[in-house]
Amino acid sequence: MARRTTIPTLTTTTKAAATTVVPSIRSFSSETPTKEESIETKLREIVAATHVSVEDISGGCGSMYKIFVVSPEFEGLALVKQHRLVQKAIAGEIADMHGLTLKTQTEKKFKATKK
Repeated sequence: MARRTTIPTLTTTTKAAATTVVPSIRSFSSETPTKEESIETKLREIVAATHVSVEDISGGCGSMYKIFVVSPEFEGLALVKQHRLVQKAIAGEIADMHGLTLKTQTEKKFKATKK
């Protein structure tokens, strides 16, 4: 005759934490910023841009962009130096582009043209 063996199990109860961790479901597209968002973020951080407009003018393939940047750091700088600041800030992104249309303005000029 076979012997039956019962193995005791331990049950432990712990108090739930005050906060509950709920796994979030995210798609990869929402986690990874678009190239336009990446450019805008860098310009806001590096050249203290107060207004940034980034538009893909390549028809969706991401090879040509039209960028407009307003920053108080442009005050007193020649247009060429303003463009160099922007180009240096997004040099990595520019390397992947075939074309770029860039327009920059000082904060003061931007506010005057908005009126």
